[in-house]
Amino acid sequence: MSHAQQPHAVIPMKTIGILGGMSSQATAEYYRLINAGINQVRGGWNAAELLICSVNFANIEAFVRREQWDDAANYLVDKALKNLFIK
Repeated sequence: MSHAQQPHAVIPMKTIGILGGMSSQATAEYYRLINAGINQVRGGWNAAELLICSVNFANIEAFVRREQWDDAANYLVDKALKNLFIK
């Protein structure tokens, strides 16, 4: 059997999730750094199995400006639980 005909065995990898959107530049940089780290360790065409939940920074800014720390925390926890954890 030639290389092209051999079945591919899935490479096991845990999926990680991050909250993004605090700034689009930061989210892109996290994505780049995580994938660079995976590629450095695993090589080849390997990349992270990654979920990004991007939040609306306007909500965070408003909570912070009003010192509504619990509301900010609840907003972020809610986004993480609803979007990054698979039941």
